[in-house]
Amino acid sequence: MRRCPKVFEKEAMAIFDQYLEDTPDEETEELDLTAEEEDALLKEHYRHWEAYLLEHASSLLREWYVYYNSRCGDESELYDYDGTYLIGESGYPIQRWDISDDHRIVDETGKQIYYSNGEPILAKKMSTELFEYLKQYGWLDEDATEEAMWY
Repeated sequence: MRRCPKVFEKEAMAIFDQYLEDTPDEETEELDLTAEEEDALLKEHYRHWEAYLLEHASSLLREWYVYYNSRCGDESELYDYDGTYLIGESGYPIQRWDISDDHRIVDETGKQIYYSNGEPILAKKMSTELFEYLKQYGWLDEDATEEAMWY
Protein backbone atom coordinates (compact mmCIF):
# COMPACT_ATOMS: atom_id res chain seq x y z
CA MET A 1 0.00 0.00 0.00
CA ARG A 2 1.05 3.56 -0.56
CA ARG A 3 1.53 6.03 2.24
CA CYS A 4 -1.17 5.31 4.77
CA PRO A 5 -1.88 5.49 8.49
CA LYS A 6 0.53 3.20 10.37
CA VAL A 7 -2.36 1.28 11.91
CA PHE A 8 -3.54 0.31 8.40
CA GLU A 9 0.00 -0.52 7.32
CA LYS A 10 0.33 -2.91 10.27
CA GLU A 11 -3.03 -4.54 9.52
CA ALA A 12 -2.18 -4.91 5.81
CA MET A 13 1.22 -6.44 6.62
CA ALA A 14 -0.39 -8.96 8.99
CA ILE A 15 -2.85 -9.88 6.22
CA PHE A 16 0.04 -10.17 3.77
CA ASP A 17 1.84 -12.58 6.11
CA GLN A 18 -1.34 -14.66 6.30
CA TYR A 19 -1.67 -14.48 2.51
CA LEU A 20 1.82 -15.92 2.13
CA GLU A 21 0.94 -18.75 4.52
CA ASP A 22 -2.36 -19.47 2.74
CA THR A 23 -0.93 -19.30 -0.77
CA PRO A 24 0.86 -22.47 -1.80
CA ASP A 25 4.31 -22.05 -3.27
CA GLU A 26 4.25 -22.67 -6.96
CA GLU A 27 6.83 -24.94 -8.44
CA THR A 28 8.81 -22.56 -10.53
CA GLU A 29 11.62 -23.07 -12.86
CA GLU A 30 13.73 -20.51 -14.58
CA LEU A 31 11.31 -19.00 -17.05
CA ASP A 32 12.43 -17.13 -20.11
CA LEU A 33 9.83 -14.38 -20.04
CA THR A 34 9.70 -11.22 -22.04
CA ALA A 35 9.34 -8.00 -20.08
CA GLU A 36 5.68 -7.85 -21.09
CA GLU A 37 5.02 -11.43 -19.92
CA GLU A 38 6.79 -10.78 -16.63
CA ASP A 39 4.78 -7.60 -16.12
CA ALA A 40 1.52 -9.47 -16.84
CA LEU A 41 2.48 -12.20 -14.35
CA LEU A 42 3.27 -9.64 -11.65
CA LYS A 43 -0.04 -7.86 -12.28
CA GLU A 44 -1.89 -11.17 -11.94
CA HIS A 45 -0.17 -11.90 -8.62
CA TYR A 46 -1.01 -8.40 -7.42
CA ARG A 47 -4.70 -8.88 -8.34
CA HIS A 48 -4.76 -12.07 -6.23
CA TRP A 49 -3.11 -10.29 -3.29
CA GLU A 50 -5.45 -7.31 -3.57
CA ALA A 51 -8.54 -9.57 -3.60
CA TYR A 52 -7.20 -11.40 -0.54
CA LEU A 53 -6.54 -8.10 1.24
CA LEU A 54 -10.02 -6.77 0.57
CA GLU A 55 -11.59 -10.06 1.70
CA HIS A 56 -9.72 -10.04 5.03
CA ALA A 57 -9.40 -6.31 5.80
CA SER A 58 -11.34 -4.51 8.49
CA SER A 59 -14.16 -2.33 7.19
CA LEU A 60 -12.06 0.78 7.88
CA LEU A 61 -8.99 -0.49 6.05
CA ARG A 62 -11.22 -1.58 3.16
CA GLU A 63 -12.79 1.88 2.98
CA TRP A 64 -9.37 3.54 3.06
CA TYR A 65 -7.97 1.22 0.41
CA VAL A 66 -10.89 1.26 -2.01
CA TYR A 67 -11.89 4.91 -1.85
CA TYR A 68 -8.75 6.84 -0.94
CA ASN A 69 -5.61 4.77 -1.47
CA SER A 70 -6.67 3.89 -5.01
CA ARG A 71 -7.01 7.53 -6.07
CA CYS A 72 -3.34 8.39 -6.31
CA GLY A 73 0.24 7.16 -6.26
CA ASP A 74 3.12 7.46 -3.82
CA GLU A 75 3.68 11.12 -4.52
CA SER A 76 0.00 12.09 -4.86
CA GLU A 77 -0.08 11.53 -8.62
CA LEU A 78 -3.72 11.22 -9.61
CA TYR A 79 -4.75 7.99 -11.33
CA ASP A 80 -6.99 7.70 -14.34
CA TYR A 81 -9.60 4.92 -14.55
CA ASP A 82 -7.14 2.53 -16.20
CA GLY A 83 -4.55 2.95 -13.44
CA THR A 84 -2.22 5.22 -15.42
CA TYR A 85 -1.32 8.66 -14.15
CA LEU A 86 -3.35 11.64 -15.25
CA ILE A 87 -1.07 13.99 -17.17
CA GLY A 88 -1.36 17.73 -16.65
CA GLU A 89 -0.83 20.55 -19.11
CA SER A 90 2.88 20.44 -18.25
CA GLY A 91 3.12 16.93 -19.69
CA TYR A 92 3.86 15.42 -16.28
CA PRO A 93 1.65 13.46 -13.86
CA ILE A 94 -0.62 15.68 -11.77
CA GLN A 95 0.86 15.65 -8.25
CA ARG A 96 -0.45 18.89 -6.83
CA TRP A 97 -4.19 19.08 -6.56
CA ASP A 98 -6.76 20.39 -4.16
CA ILE A 99 -10.44 20.13 -3.34
CA SER A 100 -12.65 23.06 -4.27
CA ASP A 101 -15.42 24.42 -2.07
CA ASP A 102 -17.93 22.42 -4.13
CA HIS A 103 -15.84 19.22 -3.66
CA ARG A 104 -14.29 18.95 -7.08
CA ILE A 105 -10.66 17.97 -7.63
CA VAL A 106 -8.85 20.99 -9.05
CA ASP A 107 -5.30 21.86 -10.01
CA GLU A 108 -3.12 24.48 -8.33
CA THR A 109 -4.89 27.25 -10.23
CA GLY A 110 -8.38 26.05 -9.27
CA LYS A 111 -9.11 24.54 -12.70
CA GLN A 112 -11.25 21.36 -12.70
CA ILE A 113 -9.31 18.14 -13.38
CA TYR A 114 -10.96 15.49 -15.56
CA TYR A 115 -10.45 11.79 -16.18
CA SER A 116 -9.34 10.91 -19.72
CA ASN A 117 -12.96 10.10 -20.62
CA GLY A 118 -13.97 13.70 -19.84
CA GLU A 119 -15.66 12.96 -16.51
CA PRO A 120 -14.80 15.48 -13.77
CA ILE A 121 -12.97 14.08 -10.76
CA LEU A 122 -14.98 14.64 -7.62
CA ALA A 123 -13.83 14.44 -4.02
CA LYS A 124 -15.11 11.57 -1.92
CA LYS A 125 -16.35 11.91 1.63
CA MET A 126 -15.10 9.37 4.13
CA SER A 127 -17.36 7.88 6.73
CA THR A 128 -17.57 9.50 10.15
CA GLU A 129 -16.18 6.28 11.62
CA LEU A 130 -13.07 6.43 9.41
CA PHE A 131 -12.70 10.16 10.07
CA GLU A 132 -12.73 9.68 13.85
CA TYR A 133 -10.42 6.68 13.58
CA LEU A 134 -7.85 8.66 11.56
CA LYS A 135 -7.99 11.48 14.11
CA GLN A 136 -7.51 8.99 16.95
CA TYR A 137 -4.39 7.55 15.31
CA GLY A 138 -2.89 10.94 14.47
CA TRP A 139 -3.34 10.79 10.70
CA LEU A 140 -5.62 13.82 10.94
CA ASP A 141 -5.30 16.67 13.43
CA GLU A 142 -7.43 16.26 16.54
CA ASP A 143 -9.22 19.51 15.68
CA ALA A 144 -9.84 18.54 12.02
CA THR A 145 -13.25 19.70 10.84
CA GLU A 146 -15.82 17.96 8.68
CA GLU A 147 -14.17 19.56 5.65
CA ALA A 148 -11.20 17.20 6.20
CA MET A 149 -13.54 14.28 5.53
CA TRP A 150 -13.35 15.02 1.80
CA TYR A 151 -10.56 13.42 -0.21
